[in-house]
Amino acid sequence: MPKRKPNRLEKQRHEVSRYLRDMQASVVTASRHFGFRLCPMSLSIQADGTGYLFIPSQRTFQKLNARSQPTGLVFPDNSFLVIREIVHYDYRTEHDRDPELFRLSYGYHYQRGNTP
Repeated sequence: MPKRKPNRLEKQRHEVSRYLRDMQASVVTASRHFGFRLCPMSLSIQADGTGYLFIPSQRTFQKLNARSQPTGLVFPDNSFLVIREIVHYDYRTEHDRDPELFRLSYGYHYQRGNTP
């Protein structure tokens, strides 16, 4: 029986999912190595194959302001880093031969903690 070839959307979702899992694993490994506290993160893939990574969770990320408590990647001095990344796997232009993973949007915010 011949192997079934995945359709384009399945391929997009697979590649985005793999990227998000790799990013999650890298962040968790870094948190163990460097000793920062990691708050829950959000990973999601939309129906069109667009992937979202939010550290901290998307709900918390959207409510951040200048007086927010440390969240996301929290360092020992209470400084913290929050990250948002949106990726997609597709052809960038109609002239491309192969699809690739690319960032649609990326943002981060670092806030210095209270040092005694």
